[in-house]
Amino acid sequence: MISERTDCRLCDRPVKPVFKLADSPIANSFPSEPDEASTRYPLELMQCYCGHVQLHHVIDGLFTDYRYATPKTPHLEAAAKSLRERFPAAHSVLEIGSNNGMLLEALRDRGFWALGMDPAATDDTSIREPFCERTARNFHQRFDLIVANNVFAHIDDLKDVFRGI
Repeated sequence: MISERTDCRLCDRPVKPVFKLADSPIANSFPSEPDEASTRYPLELMQCYCGHVQLHHVIDGLFTDYRYATPKTPHLEAAAKSLRERFPAAHSVLEIGSNNGMLLEALRDRGFWALGMDPAATDDTSIREPFCERTARNFHQRFDLIVANNVFAHIDDLKDVFRGI
């Protein structure tokens, strides 16, 4: 099911369109042969007065067949290095939206104990479910750092995520 959001996920004010692409297949869903009949989803960015940029549409079940994999790139190592330098006493990191664990790997290489949460996680060290207040209450420890990259645009209930944080 696809529904529209006309209010900001952060502050509940109206959002306005800023960029629209043609309807697209799910990320990294590359068939071996072109398939014009494949399921396509709207891809439109909205922005609120508060500055938050978010997707206009909510797609239920988006992560049941989600194939995008974060590539191993130098910026992940640079991010882990920056976190280590800025927070030398930090031990543990939670990554919300850890995908295939590429940032987790870079964090661990820098001496962090790192845990990921992602409903479409493909690595063996992440919890395969969305982060929210309920899941956060099940943790038996507190985290020194929490990171989330490129995930807030499509999380529908951001308030629940921030209550969990």
